Amino acid sequence: MTDSKVYTHPDFSYLDNIHSSRLVQWKDQVILVKWNKESIEIKNLDTKKTICELEFNTISDLKHFAYGVTSRDNSEKNAFMYSDFAYGVTSRDNSEKNAFMYSDSILWIGSVLNCWINYYQIKQQYVIWLIDLEKSACVKTWCPNLIDSIWPIGSKYFSIVKKESNEPLKNMDNVYAWSDLVEFDKPMVPVYQVKKSVDLYAVNWKSSSIEQLGTCELVLINSHENRMVFLDKNFNQILTLGISDLFPDYEPGSEPDSEKTIGKFNANCIVFYTIKKTIGIHNVYCWDFTANTQVKFSQNITNLFQSIINPSIIYPIRSSTGNVKFIVKNFSQKTNTSYYEIYEPE
Repeated sequence: MTDSKVYTHPDFSYLDNIHSSRLVQWKDQVILVKWNKESIEIKNLDTKKTICELEFNTISDLKHFAYGVTSRDNSEKNAFMYSDFAYGVTSRDNSEKNAFMYSDSILWIGSVLNCWINYYQIKQQYVIWLIDLEKSACVKTWCPNLIDSIWPIGSKYFSIVKKESNEPLKNMDNVYAWSDLVEFDKPMVPVYQVKKSVDLYAVNWKSSSIEQLGTCELVLINSHENRMVFLDKNFNQILTLGISDLFPDYEPGSEPDSEKTIGKFNANCIVFYTIKKTIGIHNVYCWDFTANTQVKFSQNITNLFQSIINPSIIYPIRSSTGNVKFIVKNFSQKTNTSYYEIYEPE
């Protein structure tokens, strides 16, 4: 259940660990999932007890691959066995790391690992772990082929980002049923398909007094066309809204050749913002579907300079009290590194 993801705890700094850790709500406690170089530590932050540790070099399911191992200059392709990983298996920096409750007791973890053949050759492999928190044990591990990442969509669906595809509709992403998250050793049949230029999210708009909007469970966000398509639980279209339909104070850009509108969804909130080549982030709009209201933030956020080619990333989160905040990824030209900041609403 992706609503099990949390971002705050008194004994944890999310910004300092944003690349290496995830927090998950389990019952009335918070579980820390932390990626180390050669293992993943799973710890209960409230009881201070370690639940288990997943050591990468013990993954026996890493089998023979006849693809995907390349030298650093891509001049070689070799097949190899797990025993050939003489230089070890390590976590991959800055890769997508997922941790959430699949069910009331099963913690689902997925990420890409670096499998080192030698100093020059590496195989990048996506690995999935199922952790039974009641038993404090890993009960299943998968190493599915050709996967870069998995994106949960609420607690009913998920999509797969593939390394390469032989499917006839290469411009489409498949959406699968939630139950398939624990069935990677069986054939999976998609329940829906989404264009690669569109993002699909789960939304809860039951706070609306309009009965029709209360039946919305999914939303398609097309940043290129500045519109949102709301769907019911069976993927039937309910209504389509433009940004100006949701935000009466929306100001469309006046320089289409030098700006880019980006839409992000998280914590049952949607945020649209414009990156202008000359001034950076411009005009940030956020709607909280849980409270059915617009959330406005300080104009200081628009002073963050970032080029349209490498824009800052803004996404909403919720505090432990339910308040909406912004996490902003920015780039320091002085240190040539990325850094994160949290912004409070007005």
